[in-house]
Amino acid sequence: MRIGIVTTWFERGAAYVSMQYKKLLELKGHEVFIYARGEDTDKIFGSSWDANTVTTQKKDFAPIPTYINLKEFKQWLKKNKIESVLFNEQKWLEPVALCRELGVKTGLYIDYYTENTIQTYKIFDFLICNTKRHYSVFEWHKQAFYVPWGTNIDLFDIAYKRQASEKIRFFISAGMNPYRKGVDLAVAAFYELIELEPKLVDQIELIVHTQITLETFFKDNNIQQKIKKIKQLGLLKEIVKTVSAPGLYYEGDVYLYLSRLDGIGLTLAEALAASMPIIIPNDAPMNEFLPEIGSHTVKLNKMFCRYDAYYWPQNEIDIYDLIEKIKFIIENRNHMDSFRKASRLYAVNQLNWNDRVNIIDEIFCETELLNINKDDINNALSTSSEKYKFYVKLKKLYQLYYFLTKLFK
Repeated sequence: MRIGIVTTWFERGAAYVSMQYKKLLELKGHEVFIYARGEDTDKIFGSSWDANTVTTQKKDFAPIPTYINLKEFKQWLKKNKIESVLFNEQKWLEPVALCRELGVKTGLYIDYYTENTIQTYKIFDFLICNTKRHYSVFEWHKQAFYVPWGTNIDLFDIAYKRQASEKIRFFISAGMNPYRKGVDLAVAAFYELIELEPKLVDQIELIVHTQITLETFFKDNNIQQKIKKIKQLGLLKEIVKTVSAPGLYYEGDVYLYLSRLDGIGLTLAEALAASMPIIIPNDAPMNEFLPEIGSHTVKLNKMFCRYDAYYWPQNEIDIYDLIEKIKFIIENRNHMDSFRKASRLYAVNQLNWNDRVNIIDEIFCETELLNINKDDINNALSTSSEKYKFYVKLKKLYQLYYFLTKLFK
């Protein structure tokens, strides 16, 4: 089958999701073509992202999330004789309607939705949910599938790189959003722990891998002061750079993932494959990844809505319960080898992405083109475009301006 994946396509979690689907489908002999949406065309592609099966949409003025130039997209579909398209995080649904007109089967990788947009996903022929939480919302769909997330367990088997240390190193991969990943909460916990028990200063370290400096990201003076203090004590190591998979998991002993909100939590699977026990909020989907030994959930302090009305609320962990979990690890450091083995075994048995190859193949090969009535299609298009109408008008004005400047130049 000739399959297209519409996606972001650079060093970012969503792109790694698409990359994993691409590789899995290729194992079954499918030809997979990538359509990199316009918001990514100013990114620098590395060798792992650049291939003759990748089409990068030309830069286009359209401040609409997941916007696609329909003319270019239609040409891509026809040129590559695409039979089925998997959209990754597609909020603007006009391209889906275009696929329906052309008889191309469409699927959606579920990540972002609000209460108002859930029913718009009727216009997709199939839905793939990689967490139980997502599936609980979309199991009403005629062709919705729960495919547990996983990772390349061989790629992330990097325990051999981990150097011995007198300290227990708690590692965070913060990406471009240290707030969502709870770095400020980890900093607050380390700050309070050392205030309570100064003798632990030589036994622990917080390592944060981030793509933006913490001082630049966090503007709050209170957080900045705490960052400065634990850095002065030698408790905080900040690594600021972009690193391709398998990343820097070998830098730490325990993976701290205090995410306030997540669609999956890609790095949890990776950290477990890298033989790291994890400490996570007791909230879905993070708590769907939990070995029986060595890993811990942290009590929640509060739940609250995100600014964009995402369907699920954000959480915030109780830092004093986090402190207790950190102390438990320190007090049981002699069992660290057992904790690491339990994490790796869990990854091998539960998180091997290649184990999903048959179900993914069946979804693409055996699902049907659904008969969607026009009212559902029109309602979906109207809902997905409602808040972007103003931007569409701006786009038309910009194009007119561009045309006139060219004409009279």
